[in-house]
Amino acid sequence: METDILSEPTKRRGRPTKDEIAQIAPRILDAALHEFLSVGYDHANMSAIAGSAGCSKRTLYARFSSKLDLFVACVGSMAERRLESIQASTSRSESIETRLTEIAGMIMAASGSEEIYSLHRLLVQDGPRFPELRAAIEKQAWKPVTTLVLELLRSHFAEASEEDLAHLADHFLAMTGHRILLHQLVGDKPVNDTPERTVKLFLGGCMTLITPDGPQ
Repeated sequence: METDILSEPTKRRGRPTKDEIAQIAPRILDAALHEFLSVGYDHANMSAIAGSAGCSKRTLYARFSSKLDLFVACVGSMAERRLESIQASTSRSESIETRLTEIAGMIMAASGSEEIYSLHRLLVQDGPRFPELRAAIEKQAWKPVTTLVLELLRSHFAEASEEDLAHLADHFLAMTGHRILLHQLVGDKPVNDTPERTVKLFLGGCMTLITPDGPQ
């Protein structure tokens, strides 16, 4: 096992410094994510996470004050990584259909991944006992993507109300992400819709509500 850089046995030390914690934080997050997705939130063990990360529990708690704090950080790190991937893969095309199709493809691929499936399986299993998990996943994982879609819709449907735009952004996430997750969680047949077809259906619904103002 990798030696804990913050807990040398030959020295008595105070609390680890911020620089020291920063060096080991990525290892902790990787170990914690694996633990949460493997055994669930309730059965996740902070000692096991510290051991897998190659650090002491003292070091772990110096950075993350509780298991919930660590879970929130894990979800945030995972969501940030996937959001950056979506943004990097999205072109600057003036066509809203092109850009939404690119975003839809990334969301649909992510929603079909083992990582995202395991995260939402955890929510189904442990959410009733720990309602704060749902709030963490909603805030850290889904809200940033919803905001990305909302900003794109706002730029092309300038005359639409904020209420309608928020409603449409939620529906976009439901069509591209939530639907795939639901099929996986209930063991149904995989969703075979393409990003292109999904976006055409979505934009068709948009046209019944709002008049576009901008390039199509």
